[in-house]
Amino acid sequence: MEELLHKSALYEGKTEGAKLEKLIVEEWNSRNTTTEAKSKIARDTPKKIVDFLKKQTAPTLSGEAIKLPTSDQLTADWSSFFSKGVKASTRTPKTDIMIGNTRISVKMGAAQLMSGGAPEATATFYAAYAQLKGLKESVETKVSKEFKLLAESLTQLGNPDNDDGETFHLKRDDRKNPDMYLKDLKGKPGSGAINKSYAAVKAKKASAQQKMIAKLDTINNNVKKLLKDAFTTNQQFGLAFVQEAITGELKFGAGSNSYAEYVLCSDLLGENNQWHNSKNQKFIKQVLSICTPTCRFKSFSTDDGRDISSVIGLVTGKFDETTEECYEFSKGKVLTEGVLDWMRKKWSQFKSFVTNAFNSAYQWITASAQNLFSFFRLEPVVQYKEEFLWV
Repeated sequence: MEELLHKSALYEGKTEGAKLEKLIVEEWNSRNTTTEAKSKIARDTPKKIVDFLKKQTAPTLSGEAIKLPTSDQLTADWSSFFSKGVKASTRTPKTDIMIGNTRISVKMGAAQLMSGGAPEATATFYAAYAQLKGLKESVETKVSKEFKLLAESLTQLGNPDNDDGETFHLKRDDRKNPDMYLKDLKGKPGSGAINKSYAAVKAKKASAQQKMIAKLDTINNNVKKLLKDAFTTNQQFGLAFVQEAITGELKFGAGSNSYAEYVLCSDLLGENNQWHNSKNQKFIKQVLSICTPTCRFKSFSTDDGRDISSVIGLVTGKFDETTEECYEFSKGKVLTEGVLDWMRKKWSQFKSFVTNAFNSAYQWITASAQNLFSFFRLEPVVQYKEEFLWV
């Protein structure tokens, strides 16, 4: 129902604007323009707008005027944001008319910032974030720091050389032969109090694993918070979002005719005309102050194996495997330095596995804005004033 109402609102709001674009093209090309009897557009509006356009010097407009088709091809990056395909309404060019090689978006009275609904807003969010080098680098640096702390803390759990780590103790076989006393993983002789059964060893392992998962959860929450905070009151993001919504530079590509270089604002009488470079920051700030985009995040589930849960699963699985292997190897043996060296080697391998797992994850999530938010199971929801007066 929401989608149906959105399309209906689009249709009603777009009718007069589409007529005006056609009339401007005809007037520019010195053809007879005929406004419909019931049209709200004044009879002399096209001429007033064309006279205004002919006075522009940045750039000076010349050549034939044409009206662009209602749909165009999108860039591969933009299309990737739509798993179920891109609807025709989302492929609407930002350019409405071209005069020579100049690509112009026409905004008449009350008009929308963009017209694709929630999917378009989400894609525009990613496109804007990708442009924000300062913010993007700051977020990536913080994520990298969290990952480093996580990898370091995980490799301490169960480490035989770590004072705060878990150690696993075994029964001693012969009280009459002190040389056969089994030692704990730190090489200290075991006492009756610390020589535990295998069940107790497994309990220690489970405790260490719980600590690991708690650390993972803390890191996950820390990253989610920094992502949310990055967009709460960030004007830089708002400017990038509005600029992409107006120009379609990343959506269609800078070389596409659908990428709007200039914005013509007018009204039904053709009297309040404005001409803007679509990347002029003063103009973008003006639009930003009117439409005020805000971003919140909602959690979602994913099954593509590229998220923090899958990495948690890999690490905890490797932890289980390593502790089990160490226990089985040392079972029934005196823990000499040779045995301890072997166990340290196993923990070193575990440490390398953890480091490699998170380095690989970090490289993947920083490859694109969408990867970053997908990894932490967050979906951006951008809200903004959809329709406002441009003049």
